[in-house]
Amino acid sequence: MKKLQSGGIENSGVKKTARRSRNRGTPKAQNLAAIKGIASAITRRKSAEEELRKTEEEYQLVLRTIREILYIVDGNPMQGTVRMVSDSVRNLLGCEPNDFQKDPALWFSLLHPDDVPEVMQVTQDAITRRTPGVRTYRLRNKQSGEYRWLEDCFTPVFDNSGQILGIYGVARDITDRKQMETQLQESEERYHTLFEQSRDAIVITAPNGLVVDANRSALDLFGVGKERLGKLLRDVFQQPFFDERNLSQVLEKEGFFKDHEVKLGKQDGTPIDCLISSAVRRGGDGRILEFHTTIYDITKQKRAAQGLRKLSGRLLRVRDEEQRRVAQELHEGAGQTLTALVMNLVLARKSAERSNRRVRDLLTTTLELAEQSLREIRTVSYLLHPPLLDEGGLQTALQWLADGFAKRSGIRVDLDLAPTVDRLPREWEIGLFRVVQECLANIHRHSGSSTAKIRLAQQGQQILLEVSDQGRGIVPGAGKETGSVAPPGVGIAAMRERMVHLGGDLQIKSSSKGTTIRAVLALQASTAAASPRR
Repeated sequence: MKKLQSGGIENSGVKKTARRSRNRGTPKAQNLAAIKGIASAITRRKSAEEELRKTEEEYQLVLRTIREILYIVDGNPMQGTVRMVSDSVRNLLGCEPNDFQKDPALWFSLLHPDDVPEVMQVTQDAITRRTPGVRTYRLRNKQSGEYRWLEDCFTPVFDNSGQILGIYGVARDITDRKQMETQLQESEERYHTLFEQSRDAIVITAPNGLVVDANRSALDLFGVGKERLGKLLRDVFQQPFFDERNLSQVLEKEGFFKDHEVKLGKQDGTPIDCLISSAVRRGGDGRILEFHTTIYDITKQKRAAQGLRKLSGRLLRVRDEEQRRVAQELHEGAGQTLTALVMNLVLARKSAERSNRRVRDLLTTTLELAEQSLREIRTVSYLLHPPLLDEGGLQTALQWLADGFAKRSGIRVDLDLAPTVDRLPREWEIGLFRVVQECLANIHRHSGSSTAKIRLAQQGQQILLEVSDQGRGIVPGAGKETGSVAPPGVGIAAMRERMVHLGGDLQIKSSSKGTTIRAVLALQASTAAASPRR
């Protein structure tokens, strides 16, 4: 039993010793483990130092390259010790970074005097609220003396007791933005001045028709408030344009329309003639934001133009009557006298047949001169006012005019006179006849064409008169040296004035292949614009 116990005890001791040997290892193994631990710690420290070095290099790289000014101030935020400031102060303020460390008051000395109160107030508010703040101020460049605008985002730092330790922040140059803001403000002020001082009515409306703004001229012109003015413009924009669209559709597609004549009314019902121009203002996405509309009152101009047309019409009638009277006097006075003279010369030549040859030749020459004078008197008389115009109408007069012109000028004249055109009001016939006269004269003097064509027709409720040639055309500004026709002059203006007086229109189409002048008269205007034949 004892041996078993003893053996058991011994065996147990051996096992315990073996376990201790395995746990503790040999001294050599223990030293090796310690060395590995030290090496690992050194490696970790070296790695941390390398990371710190890289971080420091990156930090210094940021300080050297960043455009903004990074800074840290210890103590008094206004005149405390500058612990750090980035290199960007060189270009922006003409200072070295360490200048601020040498002179804590440098930043304050560069601050624009007008900005000091606001900067101090904003800084104190941020400290009081213990929140970040934004300061906007001007700093003077130490070298150039130029002030630059800065936007400074800063954060105050406090200790555990709530005492201010300093601030850190980022300041960036916003001079360009400030200049643009100033220019924009000046532009807005100029626009507002023009808007309010303009004699023309200017109205700004939203797409739904509500008036955003209207100047005093607009309110005074119509004598209404903005709400009524908005409805007035909505009605205007629904009016038809020159095609199937209305004004609103034209604005949406083309972005503007200009000088569209409309008749509007004041609050008291007084009608006014207006020229309206409008343009859209769109957002960045192309959506229409506003309509800017200018309304120009042309009532006085329209009345003045009507008065001038009436006066011009009276002058034309007076001139036509005077030409008629002179033509009649030439025909009945000088024409009759020359006719009698010719008859006497004929008798004298017959009586002198037995006289000497010299007397007969003298009488023959005198008779020829008298006959020529009679023909010229009759031509002038007919051109002043052809009797055929009163007796046979416009078509007969045009036939006579074309025949006489062809004989005198050698230019062939083709006539296309529609038989469906009946007698017209007297002033119409005179006016159209004068247009043809002027056109044929211009063809003979300027065009170089060997042919001319006169066309008279009725199309629907319109009378059309066309005179065309195959000459050089009307070239504005051309001179005689070039062989081109001269610019439109008094003759064209006179023809256009006649047509306007008669309620019609004169259209000119010209090229190097010839010129066509078209006079258009609406039959509906005949009773209003022309007097009956007498």
